[in-house]
Amino acid sequence: MIKIIVLLFSSLSFSLPVLDASAASNTMLTIYPDHKDLDLFYAVPKSLEIAIDENTKKPLFSYHESKDHCRWIHPRCKPKATIRVLLRPKYDKLMLEHIRPSLLKLSQNPLIVGAPYSFSYLKLENSFDEIDKEKSFCEHKAGQAGTFQACVIHLTEKGVELHRRSLMDAMSLVVHLEYKIKGVVQNIELGYENFEIDTGVSGTIGSSILKYHPDLFLDHKGRVIEEI
Repeated sequence: MIKIIVLLFSSLSFSLPVLDASAASNTMLTIYPDHKDLDLFYAVPKSLEIAIDENTKKPLFSYHESKDHCRWIHPRCKPKATIRVLLRPKYDKLMLEHIRPSLLKLSQNPLIVGAPYSFSYLKLENSFDEIDKEKSFCEHKAGQAGTFQACVIHLTEKGVELHRRSLMDAMSLVVHLEYKIKGVVQNIELGYENFEIDTGVSGTIGSSILKYHPDLFLDHKGRVIEEI
């Protein structure tokens, strides 16, 4: 089973990916070789997904409705909601296992690490009018490849109507992780020169895994929402 390890830093004196080369025979998967270490390879994430607590095995997600904006609580008062979630980069581990024979032709002990970012930024899809953007916190520097990304979203009354159910169907709010990878490219003298690429991945706040955790959805009184 291939594991993804995160490199927290790199420089030419240590390790850098060769950004104009690929160690994977599969064109749908990008695996960069290292410029020095023949056993070291770099993978890039496929998408973003909701992080899972290693102890409880529950998604690091919460949905809590509120009627604090109402002058008084009555049936006609529609709730707003706050979503809190931790996201993480998702790597295509099945595909990585599939290309392992190709890597074994290049190295007896291949080690795959997450390509380190020289810069990264998390952005919420800005086309959603049903989000209170002033209160939401989902746009910030994102740290390194293995860093969980915190996202807090405040839904308006309309947002609750549109997204409460879709959060369980993985067809909901879209988040983008934009990042840069600093590495090297080969020059005409068969040496290396510094190079940097801009790329990114996307993911949704919703996930089908949430349907198995209805206790993460609470109404304005802190009760589990029975019918979503």
